[in-house]
Amino acid sequence: WEDRMARGLFRYDVTACETKVIPGNLGFVAQLNEGRHLKKRPTEFRVDRVLQPFDAAKFNFTKVGQEEVLFQFENGGGDDSFFVESSPISVADRAPNVVAIN
Repeated sequence: WEDRMARGLFRYDVTACETKVIPGNLGFVAQLNEGRHLKKRPTEFRVDRVLQPFDAAKFNFTKVGQEEVLFQFENGGGDDSFFVESSPISVADRAPNVVAIN
């Protein structure tokens, strides 16, 4: 997070957002960034249809830059979890879930 912010990769100032920890045992953090819509990527799909055909030419999450990925997670089938720093995203053999900025 701090590394991406120091490198200027956020399109908005995350330190100026209202932030709170969601009650519960997981400690999720939520931010309200009221100006985010002004600097987000342009919408490339119709807003009047929920189900739309996939168009690889338009933005999709396979086009998220590696530098924008904060972390990835996937089901490992067991009870153990671990963190691998700076692990490149590869979708060749699995479909990871990612948390990305912007």
